[in-house]
Amino acid sequence: MRNSNRLEARLATLFTTRARRRLLGALLLCASVLPATARADAATLDVAYDTLPVSLDIHEQLTVGVLRLAHLVFDPLVRWDRHLGLEPRLATSWERLDDTTLRLHLRRGVHFHSGNPFTARDVAWTVARLKRSPDFKAIFAPIVDVTVVDDATIDLHTRSPFPLLLNLATYIFPLDSRFYSGQLPAGAGDRQGQDKAAIVKGGDTFASRHMSGTGPFEVTRFQPGARIELTRFPGYWDHASPGNVEHLSGGDR
Repeated sequence: MRNSNRLEARLATLFTTRARRRLLGALLLCASVLPATARADAATLDVAYDTLPVSLDIHEQLTVGVLRLAHLVFDPLVRWDRHLGLEPRLATSWERLDDTTLRLHLRRGVHFHSGNPFTARDVAWTVARLKRSPDFKAIFAPIVDVTVVDDATIDLHTRSPFPLLLNLATYIFPLDSRFYSGQLPAGAGDRQGQDKAAIVKGGDTFASRHMSGTGPFEVTRFQPGARIELTRFPGYWDHASPGNVEHLSGGDR
């Protein structure tokens, strides 16, 4: 119990200081390319990044660059707004069923870039993967089980009361479970037979080079740590935020 209390104290500090600053920094970048209404006629934006991601796997490492990328290519269940409140994204509403269970109702009609439909199974699969990630597993330790109620409803369970569970949902960017499942086929060289969901820090994996999210942009070109180019996803679900940027790029030309 003492260790559990210490973990909760560390997590509370994480969410109220460093993590919130990281998320707000990422959201500020996204706000510049995802306005509620178009501010100009420009269609291309070249961004000066302080650090470019070295991998497309958003579970490989926890950095500001990865969070920026996650908000562009994926969507979180909920996110911080400019007033430090939480607003719905892929989760449209939520309620506490008891002291250790949070139920989230998910947005219907959303598709990943691959064309696969977004469902509660993708959320459960993503949480399970986060709990295997070296950089995220300590943060997600309070979640001990995930129940898929139906395609648009999911329950998150903790071992003991955990008041920061909804805050934790800001780190859940659902991955396309069908896209990232299975093994690499023949012709993949040394990676043949590798699990597509493998997380290898600094490694050459399927997830480090391929992405399928629900976000407003798709990655069209990527050179680890040097160059990234993204194009607006025409099937993006959030029609209330059309934006005015069609192409986004950063790094060396």
